[in-house]
Amino acid sequence: MNARFRLWTLTYVASTWTKAAVWTNDELAVNDTQSTLHIALGSGKRAVEQQNEALQYDPQGRTSRAIFWAFCDALNKKTDPLSGGAPQLIGLYRTEMAKSYGITYEGHRYYQGLLVPDSAHLNGIEWRDVNFQRVDGATMQVLPGAQRHGRR
Repeated sequence: MNARFRLWTLTYVASTWTKAAVWTNDELAVNDTQSTLHIALGSGKRAVEQQNEALQYDPQGRTSRAIFWAFCDALNKKTDPLSGGAPQLIGLYRTEMAKSYGITYEGHRYYQGLLVPDSAHLNGIEWRDVNFQRVDGATMQVLPGAQRHGRR
């Protein structure tokens, strides 16, 4: 449990008429005592932030699953025309290596954003649905005994 989470942004500004290209990297402050949306970037930034703010008063609003809900809700609402596709999810842990999760989304399976065909070998991948519930990769149903994550 000696792990410490750290977060950086790496930014590239292309050359302009007056200056050369510049790379910057900035470490962001990380609150590792509770789950929180540390940063949202890109064209969908505001949509994700709005959905995250809407969940702050939910009893589960300060959990990693609620942050994932906010991201999925922002994709589903399509308020940003440049954002879309299946959500991608990677878990970071203090006691083990990071892991990519398979996601069931709109009746299909995705892994790292790619559609997974029905004929694929699904063992070895942990699957989640958009409610962050553990699901069976073959049936896309919540696993027996898996914790249910209800939403208001």
